[in-house]
Amino acid sequence: MVVTPPLERGDEVYRVGDPSRRGVVTDGPREIAGSTQYFVRWGERRRSWHPTTVLVKHEPASLGWVSRDEFLADLALLKFFYKFSDVLFSIGSSQTQFLVYQFKPVLQFIRQSAHGLLIADEVGLGKTIEAALIVRELMARGDVERLLVVCPANLRRKWRSELQQRFGIELREMRARDFEELREQFERDGQWSAFFGVTSLEGLRMTDFERTLVETRVPFDLVIVDEGHHLRNPATRSFALGEVLSDQSDHLLLLSATPIQTGQSDLLSLLQLVDPAEFGPTSLDDLDALLEPNRYINSALALLSRPQPDLHDVAEQMRAALGTRQGESFRENVVFMSWLSRLEDVHELTAEATVQLRRDLQRVHTLAPYYTRTRKREVQESAEREARVLHVELTPEEQHFYDAWVEFLIARARARNPEAPPGWAITQFERMAASSLQAARARLDALVADLGIGDDYEGTGPDPAADAYEVYIIHISEPPRRR
Repeated sequence: MVVTPPLERGDEVYRVGDPSRRGVVTDGPREIAGSTQYFVRWGERRRSWHPTTVLVKHEPASLGWVSRDEFLADLALLKFFYKFSDVLFSIGSSQTQFLVYQFKPVLQFIRQSAHGLLIADEVGLGKTIEAALIVRELMARGDVERLLVVCPANLRRKWRSELQQRFGIELREMRARDFEELREQFERDGQWSAFFGVTSLEGLRMTDFERTLVETRVPFDLVIVDEGHHLRNPATRSFALGEVLSDQSDHLLLLSATPIQTGQSDLLSLLQLVDPAEFGPTSLDDLDALLEPNRYINSALALLSRPQPDLHDVAEQMRAALGTRQGESFRENVVFMSWLSRLEDVHELTAEATVQLRRDLQRVHTLAPYYTRTRKREVQESAEREARVLHVELTPEEQHFYDAWVEFLIARARARNPEAPPGWAITQFERMAASSLQAARARLDALVADLGIGDDYEGTGPDPAADAYEVYIIHISEPPRRR
């Protein structure tokens, strides 16, 4: 751990492991949960509080001649001091299939200097695995001791199972009392205990739980919020909770396949959580200006994905980005301008050069430090699908069960909502029986229990629930036991 001497306003500092990016102390110190923090201005717009444990005061070195051995030693030390953004220490540490695109978020995470990252891959591409790879990488670097996963209640078991089976990471369920105990232990021992936990978004929204989180001020190394779009509305308690989690964490990951549901304001709200110092004062008009060149960058990337891209068209899209309100930042980008100049003189690129151009264009995307998205069409080969109908003849016993199953489902649907047509409600279960009668039979007990009628039922009652149970008793189940 780096020990930083007391800082003063005006001191130049940088984050541990990233001496290339420097900031200036503008306020502090303040004491939060036993942690001394300073307010640092990073560039023109980004400002944020940081604990002294992650800050290093920049001391200008005096220039002078050194020996060859001293020079090589300094180079080696400098290499160790940086974050090794070109090296992944967690490669091969999980029981997962190696899919190149799933390493895109972790590479972006260790290269960027933003507070957090919004992972917006389409459904089914493995956002849970991508987040877990980031956790694994931070573990390999010794940068995470306190991890909290926040997800809808019905996904807690999935997160615990996925991280345990695929990554060997144990998550324990956290409740308000657990955070109180962490605070009590900190006050007793003078240091925060390590934990890897998971809790539900619904539970955190409870007034007592949210208040406990604020009062204990537990400092998280990393917070992961699954289904992060639930935090998109600034007028809700969920967004306020997101602000608390963002403020109390060194890093925040938001996972959502649908970050924009009602408009650009959704994206802005999530970005304000991902990096409040950068996007806190941002208006929708500012965001529109920031996003404006991306349409041309995306078009250029789409052209480059073709087997024989027209480089003239690629250059035209890049020049269009220069005409946007963000054009000046592109003109100042030496790599971007050198590519534009090169494309005007050549008609073809090697495969290696095309890959490098795509990589460089992805890096100039104006949301690159804060946002990553992979689409299925980018990583999966397209295939023509041909639908065929297979006619299967059921045995008399199978047909009897299937007919009784459908009759039971209709009666159950009417018991749950007498006014609604039953067709839509039973479609999923009809498909289950068509796929596997054994699976339908295994599911049946839970559906019967949902009716609220026990084995001591002795006759048809006046309500639809009893009618459904009657079908179950007569046509599907064995005769009920009499008490």
